[in-house]
This record gives sequence, structure tokens and C-alpha cells, in this order.
Amino acid sequence: MGIILHGLLDRPLEQHHPSQLCGSSVQVIVAIRTAPSHYSTRRAIRKSIGNEATRTALPWRILFYMGSTQDPKSSRVLRKEIKKDDIAVAPIPDSSPNAIRIFLEMAAWLHQHCSAQYVVHINDTTFPDLLGLHMYIANLSEEDNGFHCSVQHSVREQSDPAQKQFFLPHVFPAYCEGDAFVLKTKFLEILVNAAENSPQFPLFGQYVTGQLAKVSNLGHKNIADAMAGVTDTGKWTERKLFITRMVKISLWKLYWMKMLVCYQDNENITSELTERIMNKFQIKLLN
Repeated sequence: MGIILHGLLDRPLEQHHPSQLCGSSVQVIVAIRTAPSHYSTRRAIRKSIGNEATRTALPWRILFYMGSTQDPKSSRVLRKEIKKDDIAVAPIPDSSPNAIRIFLEMAAWLHQHCSAQYVVHINDTTFPDLLGLHMYIANLSEEDNGFHCSVQHSVREQSDPAQKQFFLPHVFPAYCEGDAFVLKTKFLEILVNAAENSPQFPLFGQYVTGQLAKVSNLGHKNIADAMAGVTDTGKWTERKLFITRMVKISLWKLYWMKMLVCYQDNENITSELTERIMNKFQIKLLN
């Protein structure tokens, strides 16, 4: 019996979507691009920004999305992970060249099944300060109509022999550097529809947040000053919305605690949320 069960768990997980991720009270989805084999990173994220205390205090939910895998070990772990109801597996082999297709699959599902107002998109090496983002999104206007990210302008295409089969513009439209951005969920459908008539090229930011944004008449709000890399931590003191290059798993809990304790602000809503989360952790804030 054990051998049979082991064999069933090793079968490739070709496709999967959460069943109860998006309730009516969920306002923001944190969509995290990950890989099937990155289960240790996902565990660290669940224990930090995705812990029960955070889910109780914030009307946000985390969604890990990825392509499919044929690897028995990864398949076995994924079949156990899906019980947490926070994983989406696209029926597309997981690989860098397929990143755009996998994103569009996730975007289509998210738009169809979630009533959340905003999506915060990152990869699993980028730390999002959920409380800072909560305050940032709360201050956005109803007229908000684009990507909030580190915007790149007038970047020229660099010739790459491996990409000669793709049509690339000589100068890319404005796009988001990296995978981190904030966007209204309703615009995901527009991006998916635009992709049907826009030839793809394998540059995620330039295509999804640049070419598709241009076709869809979506704008860009530059929040580069609200981002920093892990190696830059000694150079800034103010709160950052995104911390990039989180390659060490241990950094997730460290930065989550740092954002809770060190970057309190005068906004009542975030102060209250911080206190509620810290109480769940049974840690007292210092005055």
C-alpha cells in the first residue's frame, strides 16, 4: 500500500488551482512567481509574510504560481503543498522561456476567480513589505490605471543571436525592471487579451509590463525609490516596499520582523495592524 501511495505522489502535477483562496473579503493577492523545486523558500515565506497572524490582520492572500514539472521529488512535495490551498500550477513546463505563458495563465485564472482589487506581483527572491504596501494601496485613487514599479524608459534592445527569431523593438516601451509591481486585478484581463495579438519575445518585463502595457494603454508609476536590494540595507533608513535579491532563506523572517519593529509610522491603520500581528507573535513593541 505504501509503495502504491508513494507512486501516486510522484506522479507529475500537470495543473492545479486553489479552491478557496479568493473569498469576498480578500482585497489583495500577492502573486509570487516560484519554481516547483523551491519548496524551502515557499516554506520560509509561509512562516514570515504568509503566517496565520498576517492572514488574520490583513485581507490579503498569497498565491505561489509556477509551471508543471516531471521531477518525482518536486511532484511529491507539491502534492503535499497543494493542501495549503495557495499554489497554482500552469499546464506548461516550468522554465524561464515559458515565464510569460505561465504568467498569462495565472493572470487569466486570477481575473476569473478572484474579486480582489489589486495584485502585488513578485518572484520568490523579492520581499514585499505588506504593511507598507497596504498603506500605499489604500492611498491610491480610483483613477489609478497602470503599473507601480521601478520604471525603465527608452531602453534600447541589445542584439542577442539567441533571440533573432523574435521581433524586438529597437527601443522598448516603458517597462518595469524586475518582477515586482502593483496593478489593479481588473487589468489582468486586458493584458491577457492583448497578448493574443502581440507576438511574444522572451523578456518578461519588457513584454508583459512594456509591450502589453503599451497596447493596453496602461501607464506606469515609478516607485524605484521605494525599492532596495539586500546588499543596500546599510544605505537607507526609510521604509521600503520591496527588498530584492533575497537569496538566503533565513532573510525572510528577519526582514519581516525588521519591517514590523523598526519601521513603525504615524498611520493609525498600519500601527494597529502591526500591533495585532505582533500580538499574534506574542512579541511586545517597544515605545
